[in-house]
Amino acid sequence: MNGILAHELTKTFRNRWLSVALAIGCILAIVAAAEAITTVDALYRSMSADGEHYGLDATTFLGLSTASSYGNWMAVNANAPLSSTVFFYLAPLLTAIPFSWSYQQERDSYLAHVLLRRTRTQAYGAKAAASFLVGGTVVALPLVLNFIIVSCFLPAYMPQYNECNYTGMFYDSYFSWFFYNAPLMFVALFTLLDFCLAGCWAVLCLAISTLFRNNRVATLIVPYLGLLAWVYLVPNIVFANVQGFSTDLIHCMMATHFSDPPEPLAAAALLVALPAASFVLFLCERRRDVL
Repeated sequence: MNGILAHELTKTFRNRWLSVALAIGCILAIVAAAEAITTVDALYRSMSADGEHYGLDATTFLGLSTASSYGNWMAVNANAPLSSTVFFYLAPLLTAIPFSWSYQQERDSYLAHVLLRRTRTQAYGAKAAASFLVGGTVVALPLVLNFIIVSCFLPAYMPQYNECNYTGMFYDSYFSWFFYNAPLMFVALFTLLDFCLAGCWAVLCLAISTLFRNNRVATLIVPYLGLLAWVYLVPNIVFANVQGFSTDLIHCMMATHFSDPPEPLAAAALLVALPAASFVLFLCERRRDVL
């Protein structure tokens, strides 16, 4: 198992499509950081022109949360809602680009030779593990890059709960206690959560690819369109009379919302449901002939 997993990881992390997905994610992270930094700078200049002060120099409104590197991190996006939202809406598609099509591409060639020496459980497990790691990496690295950039330009003020209406980090938000008491731990925990959610989604896309034959576009687009349908149609049809929280993957990967905040139980359910659905699809594929 270790040998085939190492081979899958080597093959995956040398894949040019991983470089493409990471490049797109990192560009969006840089744009989100620039948007946040310029917004804070413009606010500083505007308040200074009016004779007011901002941050620790303020006499009335502190604005520590919205001026800090933690409040302007892409997952919180207190001042950069556009760029960060674009990133999180594209994140599920980016996680599927590097590896989700590999099964159907290798099914009649490389995988057939592997199954002469390994069991299907080992082969599928190695592909699923590689897909999980690469999917999580595509999301986690831009998040880390964005935090490093905003930390280079904005002070690491301790966020204040009385400014939650400006940041969208309320008491029932993900890891809100850490955000207001140990914000660096909040960044680490939320990055880990997004890594796991993105990884589970990448594995599901890999499993869905078993339903298609030699159709890479369908492998990438069909799961993403299904996710968008969940984002826009399900809340308005299935849960039309339920208000107060979001249950879809995209919103579960975002820390803050001013309306319909993400439900922590929904994220936990996704961490169970996505791998379970992938397992069922691989189990069905296991009963088919490879050749």
